[in-house]
Amino acid sequence: MDSDTSSLLILVAIIAAAILVPLILIGTVVLIFLPVVRRRRQQWQTTAASLGLQSDPMCMYGFRGLPVRIFWNIEGQRTGQLDWEGAALLGRHDMRGGRAGLRYTYCRALLEPPLHLGLNLTPLYKAALSVTSIPTGHSAFDAAFMLDANESSQAQTLLSLVANEFALVAQNGWKLSATDQHVQVRLGGDYNSQFPERDPVVLSTALDTIVHCGQRLLEARRTLPPADWEQNVIAAWEGIAPGLGLSVDRTQTMLAGAYAGLRIQVYLDLVQRQEWRTVFSVKSPEPLAANLSLTRKGAVNRNWLLRGRQVVEQVALSDPIIEQTFEVSAKQAAIVAQALNPQARQCLQRLCKEATDVLIEDGLFEASLPGVLGDAGKLREVLDAITGLASAMTANASAANQFLRQTAH
Repeated sequence: MDSDTSSLLILVAIIAAAILVPLILIGTVVLIFLPVVRRRRQQWQTTAASLGLQSDPMCMYGFRGLPVRIFWNIEGQRTGQLDWEGAALLGRHDMRGGRAGLRYTYCRALLEPPLHLGLNLTPLYKAALSVTSIPTGHSAFDAAFMLDANESSQAQTLLSLVANEFALVAQNGWKLSATDQHVQVRLGGDYNSQFPERDPVVLSTALDTIVHCGQRLLEARRTLPPADWEQNVIAAWEGIAPGLGLSVDRTQTMLAGAYAGLRIQVYLDLVQRQEWRTVFSVKSPEPLAANLSLTRKGAVNRNWLLRGRQVVEQVALSDPIIEQTFEVSAKQAAIVAQALNPQARQCLQRLCKEATDVLIEDGLFEASLPGVLGDAGKLREVLDAITGLASAMTANASAANQFLRQTAH
C-alpha cells in the first residue's frame, strides 16, 4: 500500500471518527435519559388522573370547584438572565444567573367572572419593602403581601375581608399570588423540589388552597357595593337584558342566562388600567373530548397567560382563512376537522370581524371584544355567532366522544 493510499485511509478514518463519536455519545445520552423522561411523563399522567384532571405533557387541567390548571416552566435558564424574582419570592436573596435553570410548577385557579379591580397581589419580599403597597389594616396580611390595584378603595375593602385567611396561607409556606383573573401558588425553586408531582398530596393541597382562596375572593367581591361606573353598566344592561332573554347579576356586573339553548355569561374584564374588554363565555353541556385548543394568532389569553399547553397534533383544516387566523391543535385531528364544519367556520369568521380574541378549549367557547358593550344589536350579533359556533361544533359531540372511547380501548 503506497503512502498516498495510507494517508487517504487515515483521513477517512479521522472524518468517520469525528462523525461517529458524537453520534455515539448522543445516542448513549438519549438511551440513558429516555427512560427517565418517559418515567416522568407517566408520573405526570398518573398524578393528573389521581387528581381527577386531564393532562398533556406540560399541563394538567380540569374543574375542582373552579377551573384549575397545573403547569410547569423552566426559569433562570438563559445566559446572563438573573432569576432575581424567583430567588426573592422563595426567600433566597442571592442573584442567580447563567444556564442553571430550575423547574417551577404553578397551580392556578380561574376566577369567573374576573374581579375587574386591576388587582395585583404578590408575596412581599425584602427588596420590595420600599415599594408602596395598599394597606388593609391587618398586620399579618400586610407583612406577607404586596397589594396594588386600579380600584384601590374597593381592593382594600375586598382584601380586608379575606386578610386573615390569606395571611394564614402565607404563614403555612404557600407562595400565593392573585390577579383579577386567577389565584395561584408557585412550587419549586430548588433542586430537591422541582417535581412536586412525585407527591400528589402536595398538589392536591395546593389545589384545595387556591380554590378556597379563589372562592373566598369571589364571595367577598359579591358583597361590595357597585362602583359608580358599575351602576352605569348595570343600568344600561337592565334595559337590554329582557330583549335578549337574559338577566343581570348586579353583584357581579354580569349578563347571564340561557341563549339559544346554551348557558351564556357576558362580563367585563379590566385588561390593564383603563382598558376594558367584554367577554362572551359559553359552556357546552357536551364538550368535545379531543384536547382541542383553538386560539387567535397573536392574541394573549389573559385568563391563563402561561397556558402550559403543548401542541400535540397540528390540525390541517384546508381552509386558508381559518389557518391564517387561528392556531389549532388537538389529539384527534379527524374529530376536530369534522367539528369545524362549514357552519362552525362561518361563525368563526363572523367572530373574527369583531373579536380581538377567540378561545375554544373543548367545551369552553369565549370571545373577547374591546371596550364595554352596551348596544343591544352588537350584543345579539356576538351572542348569535358564539352560540352558533358552540352548537355547530358540538352537534355531533356525543357520537365523536363515543368514537374516541372506542379507539382508546
